[in-house]
Amino acid sequence: MNRILCPTRGGEDSYKNQDKAIELAKERNWDLTFLYVSNVDFLLNLSSPMMVKSIQDDLDDMGEFLLTIAQERAEKRDVQADITLEHGVFFDALKKTITEQDIDTLMLGSSQENVGHTNRSYMDDLIGHILEFKKIEIIVTYEGQVIKRVNKGEDVTPS
Repeated sequence: MNRILCPTRGGEDSYKNQDKAIELAKERNWDLTFLYVSNVDFLLNLSSPMMVKSIQDDLDDMGEFLLTIAQERAEKRDVQADITLEHGVFFDALKKTITEQDIDTLMLGSSQENVGHTNRSYMDDLIGHILEFKKIEIIVTYEGQVIKRVNKGEDVTPS
């Protein structure tokens, strides 16, 4: 079965992009995986190992909660959705998940330009790195609308 990967931070701001991933999975009759990645490495030099572990555990609990909400929303629309929780650098976690789950399509949600980390400039860089790693379909959405689509290295963004 083919699979779509939708990394998410969860919460209401992510719903429109999650909905687009759910819609695409339903249209294609594909499975869907929601991914949440947390990274506490920046705390390693600032805090005690016990505190870092406690913070990581709290982030894991929150991530699992947010992923479960996304999964339930998909299943209400008759889409099989799995959840994956990873730690560390986002790109490394993305590569690992793409490989382990043999992902066919990656769905990325973009934030407004100059607002947040996942702006269009970041997305363009990320897409380039992903395509160096594996030629897959990549769809970038903003507020649930497709703003960029790359199919195995060829930009096929709708006009």
